[in-house]
Amino acid sequence: MEQNRTAKVIPEVVPRFCGVDPFAESPFEQVTLNYPFWIKPVKAFSSHLGFKIENFEQFEAAIEEIREKINQLGEPFNEALEYANTPEDIKRLGGNACIAEEIISGVQGAPEGTMFKGEFNVHGIISQPKSKYTETLFDRLEYPSNLPEHVHHKMIEVSRKFLEHIEYDNGCFNAEFMWNEEDDKLWVVEFNTRISQSHSEIFVMVDGMSNHEVAVDIALGRRPSLLNRQGVAPVAAKCFIPYEHKDGIVRKIPSEAEIAEIRSHFPHTEVIIDVQVGQHLSDLMHQDNFCYRLGTLYLAAADHDQIEEQFQYCLKALQFEIEHVDE
Repeated sequence: MEQNRTAKVIPEVVPRFCGVDPFAESPFEQVTLNYPFWIKPVKAFSSHLGFKIENFEQFEAAIEEIREKINQLGEPFNEALEYANTPEDIKRLGGNACIAEEIISGVQGAPEGTMFKGEFNVHGIISQPKSKYTETLFDRLEYPSNLPEHVHHKMIEVSRKFLEHIEYDNGCFNAEFMWNEEDDKLWVVEFNTRISQSHSEIFVMVDGMSNHEVAVDIALGRRPSLLNRQGVAPVAAKCFIPYEHKDGIVRKIPSEAEIAEIRSHFPHTEVIIDVQVGQHLSDLMHQDNFCYRLGTLYLAAADHDQIEEQFQYCLKALQFEIEHVDE
């Protein structure tokens, strides 16, 4: 919701964008970008209701689905906005609005930190390598980031500049960026005024304590701190188990024996299966528009290459059977 300010304060990292009211009579007339572009709700997560638009027909189909489902998160967000003093352009669009964005590419990185009594601090940086197994942008979160140090410094510098400009204080933040290695260009994706619960388990695995600790410190009026590298491994990852095909019925999920076999090779691995036998994939809640997520893996390793090897091993070892059905 801070896109207007980011364009003014850190214009060198902000991709082109425009607001779109999906309930307007002719939403496409509001789009100021050329094809292709992304369209997504102003309030969403994990690519929910996010669409890549390459022509007008795709735009119309996306708007139809967005109109049907956007209020699941948009209406609760509108209730929160009632308590906020927001600029007129945000108040006018509200929580059931969309943003169309220029398409950017690269590897995602996310500094996470705090502002406490005017003091800016970053306690960790997450990286999200581009997926080698699916068409989705990324399929795992890795901590700590292995992006180049100059990219880390740039992400931190941009985050500090923006948060200090909006006078954000006594709270946590998570900033998401995209780094294009070919032209060494950094783009901002979004700022979140919170820690990410998606990062918590991998912080524990590497640092020996959750990132929630810093949020508790700030709530108690204490200067936040995070012990470093006291966990079970130097590198950890949260990985998604993807299924890229169309809708289907789950006929088999990995057995306890299969999961135990994985743990015998990689002792700190956790496997969470999110589907049940007999379940339609289309009934899964809050999936993105690129693939279904059948479950989650938490992996720990000595380095990032080992994470890659473990992930590939687990994807082959965990056996799902899904019967295709017509949508």
